[in-house]
Amino acid sequence: MGKLKSLQLQNIGRIKQAEVHFGDLTVFVGPQATGKSIFLQFLKLAVDKQYIHEQLRKHGIEWGDDVRAFLDVYLGEGMQGIWQAEGENKSSIWVDGRLCPIHTLITGRRPKKGTAPVQRVFYIPAQRVLSLANGWPRPFQGFSSQDPFAVRDFSETFRLLMEQEFIRSEELFPKTNRLKKPYRDLLSKHLFAGFGLYVDRHGAQKRLVLQRQDHQENKGPPIPFMAWSAGQREFIPLLMGLYWLMTAGNVRRRADIQWVIMEELEMGLHPDAIAVVLLLVLELLWRGYRVCRPIRPMF
Repeated sequence: MGKLKSLQLQNIGRIKQAEVHFGDLTVFVGPQATGKSIFLQFLKLAVDKQYIHEQLRKHGIEWGDDVRAFLDVYLGEGMQGIWQAEGENKSSIWVDGRLCPIHTLITGRRPKKGTAPVQRVFYIPAQRVLSLANGWPRPFQGFSSQDPFAVRDFSETFRLLMEQEFIRSEELFPKTNRLKKPYRDLLSKHLFAGFGLYVDRHGAQKRLVLQRQDHQENKGPPIPFMAWSAGQREFIPLLMGLYWLMTAGNVRRRADIQWVIMEELEMGLHPDAIAVVLLLVLELLWRGYRVCRPIRPMF
């Protein structure tokens, strides 16, 4: 379902009826707690069900064929009640104009041995700040059952990026092979304010820290995660997600990823920093990703 064109949900949580036809950039506008995140998580499920199943099972999570049990592990503990199986307000999902029974989304054959389902939707959740524990990304199993799959999977991707692609790298921002210089300069000015992002060893443990860039030989004392500004704590996990999407070298994008869902981009950021983030959204579109992002009206 990587080329999915439309999705319709009926009677799911706060959503009575919502139908969206997707373009290269699809913006969801609505007040908080109106179902935007639920809709987007069902979009990921419709496109990536096999990947989601495999990730959950890989980390020891089983749900049988129980819809309510699956929704609790996928959307987070306590969310099973959003699905109404019977009655006048029965829940339903329509993909490209066709009814998609919920059981087809929670069941499926396991992949053949030696193969793994690909992920086509990369989800950057609103709760991405939860991915950092003591300044280092948490593994999938480091979360509790109340945390949504989107948060756990994003954090696991962040962790793998740090431990596999950046294993020999100490300087993470500015980093010349991930963002173009105009973006780096704008972020340095409006978000990092003269600091760089580095990997630091605190005893035997690695952590992300900010350090002033005034002197190459002496960067000044490391500033740990809990001393960062609210905007820096929100933005740095987002930056790592963008690093993962904006691959190094001449490759424009991750080959398998077609969609990027980006929640709460403005959280904790100064208006000038928000403008830079919106430029990065345009960069994702240029690279060939389809982008979905929810926003809250400012009035």
